[in-house]
Amino acid sequence: MIVKLKPLSLFKGSTLPRSDTIFGGICWGIAILYSENLLVELLQSFRDGKPPFLISSAFPWKRDTYFLPKPLTGSIDPGNSQEEIKKAKALKKIQYISSGLFNRLINGEPYEQIYLTIREEDYLKKLKFEDIPHNTINRLSDNSEHIFYSQEGFIHDGGIYFFIKIFEESLERKLTGAINWLCERGIGGDSSIGKGHFTAEFIDKEIIKEPENPDRAINLSLLYLNKEDKTLMKSEKEKCSYEPVKRKGRVESAYSPSTDIWKKTVLMLKEGSLLPVKEGFYGENVIVKDLNYKVWQYGYGYMVKGALS
Repeated sequence: MIVKLKPLSLFKGSTLPRSDTIFGGICWGIAILYSENLLVELLQSFRDGKPPFLISSAFPWKRDTYFLPKPLTGSIDPGNSQEEIKKAKALKKIQYISSGLFNRLINGEPYEQIYLTIREEDYLKKLKFEDIPHNTINRLSDNSEHIFYSQEGFIHDGGIYFFIKIFEESLERKLTGAINWLCERGIGGDSSIGKGHFTAEFIDKEIIKEPENPDRAINLSLLYLNKEDKTLMKSEKEKCSYEPVKRKGRVESAYSPSTDIWKKTVLMLKEGSLLPVKEGFYGENVIVKDLNYKVWQYGYGYMVKGALS
């Protein structure tokens, strides 16, 4: 299922919301709308290696085109001419490619052939986030005392979306309710002053066409590797192409009384990483804070299969 989000405001941050952020928001929605007991049950299912649902990170859409992270397939031969070298350098900056190009790539079409004939409407370079000025007001004097900047973004003629795969049909209504609550409450920072608000549309549509004989798994979420994953990757190194990323966040202060807000830093794999095909699930959730309750970081992989040349 695709969760298509139409923005009602700017969203705060230097990147689009990622799987761990979205998961945390959904968890709060479940606890507030339904019960903490239900949330505890769901988290236990993840801990037992039986996730009731999986989610991806958020990606952009513009008009009728859905974009996906460019798979980390390696470097492109730049050729010899200045024009070819210039184009190869420009292609390295591509962050997202259209679902059409993504499908061609995961179904075995040579990536050099695709990228060297790519059209401008088929990709997005790094999304632009603007530095927006803010100020603080002295409540006694009404004077502006401090100007600061935060990075905020907005996608013109589009918005963002993510995938959700629900394994327990009875949860679908509750999950859609939690996502709608999250969109009204706001995703990311400064939600209390109107940032990160969306309307959600739930679309039962398949935009990824997996090949019949895949040899790779492409990750569409942040992935925290478990021991089994690492063993498999060591045995099939030639099929791995990935980029690590550090994640460190804060406990949601609106619903937690603790002043000790910083979570433990964890190392994860970036969206678009390529790994060997695996039976079962990649990744696991990891404890990043132990207060009077345990704070879990979402680390399951949302994997699609491909046959990359």
